[in-house]
Amino acid sequence: MSGDCPRSDLSSDSLHCPPLRTLLRLDVSANDARPDPAADWIALAEAGLAAGCDAVLLPAGSAVPDPWIVAAVLVAALPEVRVMVTLQAGALLPVAAAHLAQSLQSLSGGRALLACETDTPGVDASSSETAQLNRDQRLVRSVEFVSILRALWSSPEPLQHRGVYFRVENGRLPDLTRQRPPLYWSVPATSTPVPPRRVLAPYCDGLIEPTHAGPELHAAIERAYRARGLRAPAPHDRLRHVRTFDVPLPTSRRPHT
Repeated sequence: MSGDCPRSDLSSDSLHCPPLRTLLRLDVSANDARPDPAADWIALAEAGLAAGCDAVLLPAGSAVPDPWIVAAVLVAALPEVRVMVTLQAGALLPVAAAHLAQSLQSLSGGRALLACETDTPGVDASSSETAQLNRDQRLVRSVEFVSILRALWSSPEPLQHRGVYFRVENGRLPDLTRQRPPLYWSVPATSTPVPPRRVLAPYCDGLIEPTHAGPELHAAIERAYRARGLRAPAPHDRLRHVRTFDVPLPTSRRPHT
C-alpha cells in the first residue's frame, strides 16, 4: 500500500486517504542513554504498522522531543507511515502550526495528520498573561486555535482574526500542497471535558479516543518495545481509536472576528 494520499482541492473536505481506525501512540520519551532514539522510533512505528495500526500518533509535551521532528524522521524512513502530530494551543501560534502542517503534508506526499488537545498549565507561547488560564479557558482557547487553522485552509484570501486569545493580521499560507491535513480533536483518557460535537464539527474531522484493543495487538507492541530493550507504555497509553464525524464539514467557515 502506498503512503501517498491522492490530492484534492484545498477547499474540499473529501480526503481520500485509507480509513483511519487504530493509532499507535508512540512513546518518544527523552532518554539520553539511548544511542540512537530515532532508530527506536522507526522500529516501533514499523512494528505498529505491521501489527495492524493505521497511523502513528506523536504526543506533545515538555518531556518529549518536538513531534514535528519525530514526524519528519518517520516519513523519511518509512514510505507508508502516516503520522499524526499532536498540537497544543498554548505551545504554538496557529499560523505557525498551519504552516508546519502544510509543509509536512507537502513533503510527505499527503501523509500528515493533526490532533489538537487541550494544553496543560505551563504550556504557553502566546503571552505571559495566559499562563494561568484555568481548564475551561484553555478549552475555549483550543477551540479558537482549531477554528483559525480551518479558516487558513478554507480560503486563499488573507485572514483577519481578532479573537479572545489570538490575533491574526493578513495570515495566509503558501500553496505547498492542494490538500489540507485532516484535523482531529484528541479526547484525553482523564475526565477532562470535551467540547460538544456541534462546536467541533465545523473545524474537525472527528475525535481521537482512548481504546481497548485485542490481546494480539498489545502483545505485538510489547514485543516491539522489548526487542529494542525498552519498556512498553501502560496499556491505556499505547493505542487510540479514530471516530470520524459523519456530517459534511463546511468548506469556507471562518471563526468570528
